[in-house]
Amino acid sequence: MRTLLLNWKRATQRSIGRSDTPGPRRSLARDQRGLALVLTLLVVVLIAAIVAAAVTAAASYTRTTTADYRDMRTFYAAEAGAEAALSQVELALRDAVLTDAELQAIRPPELEGFDFTQFTVVKDGAVAQETITDGPWAGLYSLTQNLLISAVASDASGATGGIVLGAKAQAIPIFQFAKFFEGDYEAYAGSQIDFDGNVHANGNMYLNGNGPINYYGILTTPNEVRRDRKIEHRDTWRANIWIADASGTLNKLDFDSEDTPDPEQFKAKSEMRFDSRLKTNAFGVDSLRLPLPEGVPPRELIRPREASDTEVERATKYAWLADMHVVVDLNNIVSKQDVCGGTETTVYPTVTVERPFGGAALDQTTMCRIFEFTFEAFYENHEERWVDVLDLDMSELRAWAINPAGTNSTQIIYIDFVMPTGHMPNPGDTNPHEGNGGGAWPILRIHSASRLPGPLTVGSERPLYLKGDYNTIDKQPAAVFGDTYTVLSAAWDDNDWANQNNTSERWQRPDATTTTQNYSLIIGTGEGYVGCYHDDPDCVQDFEKAANQTRMLEDWSNSSHCGGVCLHTWRGSFVSMWLPVYASAYFYLPGANYYDAPDRDYVFDTDLLDPENLPPGTPSVGSVFRASFREIF
Repeated sequence: MRTLLLNWKRATQRSIGRSDTPGPRRSLARDQRGLALVLTLLVVVLIAAIVAAAVTAAASYTRTTTADYRDMRTFYAAEAGAEAALSQVELALRDAVLTDAELQAIRPPELEGFDFTQFTVVKDGAVAQETITDGPWAGLYSLTQNLLISAVASDASGATGGIVLGAKAQAIPIFQFAKFFEGDYEAYAGSQIDFDGNVHANGNMYLNGNGPINYYGILTTPNEVRRDRKIEHRDTWRANIWIADASGTLNKLDFDSEDTPDPEQFKAKSEMRFDSRLKTNAFGVDSLRLPLPEGVPPRELIRPREASDTEVERATKYAWLADMHVVVDLNNIVSKQDVCGGTETTVYPTVTVERPFGGAALDQTTMCRIFEFTFEAFYENHEERWVDVLDLDMSELRAWAINPAGTNSTQIIYIDFVMPTGHMPNPGDTNPHEGNGGGAWPILRIHSASRLPGPLTVGSERPLYLKGDYNTIDKQPAAVFGDTYTVLSAAWDDNDWANQNNTSERWQRPDATTTTQNYSLIIGTGEGYVGCYHDDPDCVQDFEKAANQTRMLEDWSNSSHCGGVCLHTWRGSFVSMWLPVYASAYFYLPGANYYDAPDRDYVFDTDLLDPENLPPGTPSVGSVFRASFREIF
């Protein structure tokens, strides 16, 4: 065994270059140092590689982090641009209209260190009408325009970020009913009315008349419907009211909330006769809130400018929105030549015209051709007083506005009457008829308006009178507003005997002529009947409010101009929002027959369902919100 172990040891030593015999130790140490150096170099190379890899990784991470940071910044810059576009869209939507020009005028924000290489806001499809199902405007409809907003931002390093934002622009315009009444709605007519369009009243509905009155739209109220006048149980036998079913067939209204108080029975009758197109509290109908900004009372729409007006009021009131602001100062009476030039020295109020948003000013002569004032122009039998008239000659306005159109054009005109202070009568009021005048009582009257200069909204806080055809040639989006409004036919003559004398007999009233008018309007409606018929012992004096709607002063029912009954045709949207402040006479005074009614063809203008056809400055509530989001870089 010992011999075997010895032989194995020698073989092992030979295998590593050593003999089993003693030799120089120096050679062995040199070999060991060489091996250590090689190992050391290997370790150094390995460490260097690790360090290099770490440095490379760190540099790569830094570059990646920097790139990610820049990409993130440009992405957020693009998103900020899209949000800026949304806010500009919301501002443009205040009048319920988004024009292509308004969208093209939207600009990206100025962000230091970033440029917007792409920034567009375009329409995505046509406007859609959508019914609002919840919230304060539930029951109304919105005009919804889908939009695509593209925003691409880059920085100095070339980093780029971009998004495409889908948005919905919803406008809730005030002109969406044939007739809308904030309070009660009372319809009474002695001659025929054909009425096409939806009618809503937040109060009760009183439907009566010898008409017949034919409704082709849907009637809704959260309260009750009655087949009599607002003065209780007056003339029920004249309830000649017809409502169309879904096929357009007219059926007579022979029941109401009084004789059918059970909700289920009322619903069954409405379904059977009208396909449920007459809806009351039996159907759970809610009141509808007018689409006006929070905190703005309805009448503020037509009120003059006031220093205390809030930012919201300034963005809503026609007086602030007007690009032509006319001031008729009845507290500052001068001679006509001072205002209009020329040589006429009759007394005249000071009239000035402002163009707050730029545009050409009116010289004296042109101003007085367009706006002409007359003290005590005629006797107003309805109001039982003499009226002072500011006439707006639309033909003269158009001739001026279209030459040149870019400089002279106007879309909203507001007339501000400054009333005299103190108790003395205005010096222009000569008060020729004792007890029937005295003091200033101005109105705005528009005439020669068959052709408008373009889309136009015009009015005043005072009573409004419209004479003759309106907006019938080259029809434009149009609206008027005022305390109340009265329709005069083109045959009206201030100097007619009846208009210069206190006469209320119908056969002495001037004859009207057929009249066609196209406009939407915002007005107040007056009070109803006062006094009792023919000493009726069952009659109780009643001063409740009623719908005094389209006022008239002529004989339309047996006119020589029409060869019989004249026709008044109207297309638009009728919004009644307040009780009159100035034209506050009752609709009817017993024995005072100051007009005979025409046949009336009143239809909601379906052009208003396209926001491009809404009148300038249409009151509305608008909102813009995201619908989709996509990153494009």
